[in-house]
Amino acid sequence: MNENSEETGKWVLLRHRNYEPMDVYGFFNSEKEAIDYGMKYGFDQMGDAMEAHMVLNAHYKYTRREPWE
Repeated sequence: MNENSEETGKWVLLRHRNYEPMDVYGFFNSEKEAIDYGMKYGFDQMGDAMEAHMVLNAHYKYTRREPWE
């Protein structure tokens, strides 16, 4: 069976801190699950910001390269 045959997505949570590199947390099954995680650990406090983003095919065992890469 081809492990790269199904297009699916997972959610990651991006945490922005003032004047620091962005942190990435994941993989979550839904946007709500990602946001709930961030709220639980206070990622939105003290001037920080957080965003949830979908990452397609995060489950792939082998990375698929696009022709332009």
